[in-house]
Amino acid sequence: LGRKRITVQILNDIASQIESFIVVQVFTSVVVGVATGVSLWAIGFGSPWVWGVAAGVLNVVPYFGPLIVAAGLGIVGYLQFESITWALGVAGLAMAITTVEGFWLTPALMRKVAQMNKIAIFAGILFWSWLWGVPGMLLAIPMMVVVKVVCDRTDGLQPIGNMLGE
Repeated sequence: LGRKRITVQILNDIASQIESFIVVQVFTSVVVGVATGVSLWAIGFGSPWVWGVAAGVLNVVPYFGPLIVAAGLGIVGYLQFESITWALGVAGLAMAITTVEGFWLTPALMRKVAQMNKIAIFAGILFWSWLWGVPGMLLAIPMMVVVKVVCDRTDGLQPIGNMLGE
């Protein structure tokens, strides 16, 4: 009965942390999408809200999503403004927004939600993306959260949970 109780606690912790992770992911994606759309609208870029939605959706893909958006905006910026300076400026604007989100907003929120070590998260994303490609990249953090919760609640595996934690 005691083992069943521990198992239920582990499953509840996993569900709670993954739910919080998804909420943070959606929130930061909305922030990136709105910031990108407003910024592009302010400089007179064509279809700013389409690009805002694309930036928000692709923000879910770690590292490569923002690069895809910046490259697309750079190309379309060059076609619209016929200037390499404007093209680089538009691409730089997108990268600046995702950089602020990626370095300050998401880590601050994730630190509260996942309670995971930044280096462990980065190593996990590298490993799972190497192993499974884009699906592994998208699932890396939820899988790491599951591993951490199980290790935190299992005798003998707690040092691994401590290593993955902050």
